[in-house]
Amino acid sequence: MPSTDTSQTYSLFKTGVPVGKITASGLYGPFDKAATDGRQILAGFVVAEPPFPPTATKVPAALLWHGTVRAAKVPGGFTPADVVTTNALIRYL
Repeated sequence: MPSTDTSQTYSLFKTGVPVGKITASGLYGPFDKAATDGRQILAGFVVAEPPFPPTATKVPAALLWHGTVRAAKVPGGFTPADVVTTNALIRYL
């Protein structure tokens, strides 16, 4: 259940952040084409902006793994050509 403490500041994951699945933990992290821990394989893009407290070590979020993405709108910049391997069925505009 979410905290009702209104004095705690929450952060948000930006919608559209590309993620990859970390092999060792099964959790997801930011996509990185140079990674060697599984994040080099695009799993999809974060959907919505899940709030999380600064002390959170895991944040539940929905994942877009089948659909259309406007590459120019991806936060932090994204180049579809950087995706060599993917488990997602994404079409880029």
